Amino acid sequence: MKTIKQIADEIGVSKQAVRNQIANLGLQSSLQKIANRLSIDEKQEALIIEAFFEKPQTEQQKLDKQAERFCVYKHTVPNGKVYIGITSMKPSRRWAMGEGYKANEDFYKDIVDFGWDNIDHRVIASGLMKNDAEIEEDRLILEYKSYLTQRGYNKHFRLLPESQTVAVLRQENEFLKKQIEKLTSALQAEQMLHADTKRLLPPGPDAAETDTPGAGFWARMKRAVTRK
Repeated sequence: MKTIKQIADEIGVSKQAVRNQIANLGLQSSLQKIANRLSIDEKQEALIIEAFFEKPQTEQQKLDKQAERFCVYKHTVPNGKVYIGITSMKPSRRWAMGEGYKANEDFYKDIVDFGWDNIDHRVIASGLMKNDAEIEEDRLILEYKSYLTQRGYNKHFRLLPESQTVAVLRQENEFLKKQIEKLTSALQAEQMLHADTKRLLPPGPDAAETDTPGAGFWARMKRAVTRK
């Protein structure tokens, strides 16, 4: 672990310059405090140093950045859940060894639990304009259903072109309808069986318990079968 001053002295810059890079990289919340001093681990140090040694942008490069290309990526955690995202940055910088996701509490917790190196990281598409990257991101979020807590970590997504969105949601709706129909049919069958069985059973002191198929209900069922 190193302090801001130690890193500043090694690189030959001011402490404020190091603080600025920490802010640009979004690392402030992940730094540890030891003896009232912010401490920087090896991974964080590598990101800060890399940021300092990148070549400064020319005016043309700044203009080019406005039309910058994006990539779409997917993280797959060992538990099977996924996160879909896009970035115009170098992916490793955006990811920051997992520190770039601290704002996403569920994802960050699993990053800590499983370890960044045990998560599969893939760039799905690259060289895309922002609008195309956003469409591909949303398509993948819907495909992997990563907006569902049990499937992934995406908290929100932009809508695809209307026709595609309607088609996907209609498909989801049909699936849910079929599941509800199955559950309803099963419940109705159980209720009918319970009602028919209740009529066949002889009266007993626990007759009131037949309103629900509890212990009394099954005790009377056993007695009735035994008598036969």
